[in-house]
Amino acid sequence: MVPMKPGTAKLPEGHTHYPNAALAKGSALTAHQGKPGTYLWTNLINGHQYVGSSTVGLSGRLSDYFRPSYLEHQITRGSVISAALLKYGHENFSLDVYHCDDPLVQEQLYLDSFVMVYNARRDATGPAYTPGVQPDRSGANNPQYGLTGTQGAHWGGTHSQDLWSLSRATTYYLYSVTTSLLCETCLGLQHLAQVLNVHANTARRAVKAQVYKGFVISTSILTPEAVQAIVQGFSVEPNRRIVKPVYIYNAAQTVLLHVYSSVTAFMVASGLNGSSVRQLATTTALWRDTYFVSHELIPGADNTMSTVGTFVPVDSLKADAKPVYGKPITGGPQVKWSSIRDCLRALTGDRNTNAKSLLLRMKHNEPYFDYYVSHEPFDSK
Repeated sequence: MVPMKPGTAKLPEGHTHYPNAALAKGSALTAHQGKPGTYLWTNLINGHQYVGSSTVGLSGRLSDYFRPSYLEHQITRGSVISAALLKYGHENFSLDVYHCDDPLVQEQLYLDSFVMVYNARRDATGPAYTPGVQPDRSGANNPQYGLTGTQGAHWGGTHSQDLWSLSRATTYYLYSVTTSLLCETCLGLQHLAQVLNVHANTARRAVKAQVYKGFVISTSILTPEAVQAIVQGFSVEPNRRIVKPVYIYNAAQTVLLHVYSSVTAFMVASGLNGSSVRQLATTTALWRDTYFVSHELIPGADNTMSTVGTFVPVDSLKADAKPVYGKPITGGPQVKWSSIRDCLRALTGDRNTNAKSLLLRMKHNEPYFDYYVSHEPFDSK
């Protein structure tokens, strides 16, 4: 056959057409469950196309194209369609899906008949399984058939924490507000928090604000024009700032005693973590049993601070945080940390580390990173 021009291929009559692939994600992943067939991606901007197929179920195959992490990995293997989807966005592609019993034959027919710009290979990949050509490993013929518990090959096998996290992570793209160019790609919120050097809660708010610390933060690939539009919109909407002041009032909420410029400044001064500050600012609970905390000025209160001297917080009737004591398993003097979070920072390098493991080992008197840990001094035991 003589190849035709790009962008002219159409699937047979009876196929499902999604004019905007970005809006078709949900239905595309559910309507074709367990059904073999072919699919066709068409770039609505330049007309370039890609044809593919699945012999076992289209839903699982199509779902890969909506995962940025999968597309990024495929780019490293030379996938042209993956690079195009990230560059132009799914909203600039249409998707056609056709159910058939011979998807590989159909795919090869289109590869032979049309110029598929996004198909790097000119042959339909993966020959269909033919009984007798390969050994049958299904059912009782599988060496692992019927093996459970400790007899199974996967007993005790676990994914690494990094792989477990990355497989579920959202990809965040950081663009410079000055050059509009991509500066960093972060896999997951914790990675983003490390790059921004902030708490994970602050990183989450930064994503919502879109602009933070000289970066435009997005969960999708942006063009330079899109980055500039976000920056301009941010500059004319100053209320989108994520920095929140913290106002300290007396218990009766009638007199403003002090103002902290940000949550971070209050956390440093008070020794509280982000969750505790959020609880104080959203409930009627009093800080140190004496002060009311708010992110907003209270109407009707004396907010002038004209009669207030230097603010020195009173001691709490109960401790804001319990100290943690550590004793090296190899011997030596004990170490004292001001709180669980300080202990986690010292032993793991990250104060946001999940504290459950530390608390369990503390409860059962088991070492944690070469230290026995306790809320009570070891010297007094």
